Amino acid sequence: MFISDVQSWSENTFGKCALGDARRTKRLVKMTASLAKSIGQSVVKSIDDESQVEGAYRLLRNAEVLSEDIAEGGFSATAALVKDRGTLLALEDTTSLNFRHAVADELGYIGPPSRRRKACRCIRCCC
Repeated sequence: MFISDVQSWSENTFGKCALGDARRTKRLVKMTASLAKSIGQSVVKSIDDESQVEGAYRLLRNAEVLSEDIAEGGFSATAALVKDRGTLLALEDTTSLNFRHAVADELGYIGPPSRRRKACRCIRCCC
């Protein structure tokens, strides 16, 4: 089953997340639908209504909303979606970039002048 509209995708993926309150789950569905509709945009740019932006940020700041619970809801929805499929193609991007040799000196510095340090030279920060 291919879901082509963002509202249906969001409801299917996050609609059963156990966040301790049905209103939180409803807010998550609304927020993720807006983000999916505006891929690559910030919360502020993807949601038109100022009160909805504030609601999204309240949800994200809520100490009782755990990222693990959101992820589990997504994992469960995905498992239910594919359980009757005979063959699955699982794609994985294992790309990593290392700038230690070629352009390391050209990356420059980050931070304010008083606390300036050399920019990290790898995509996954291991410095």
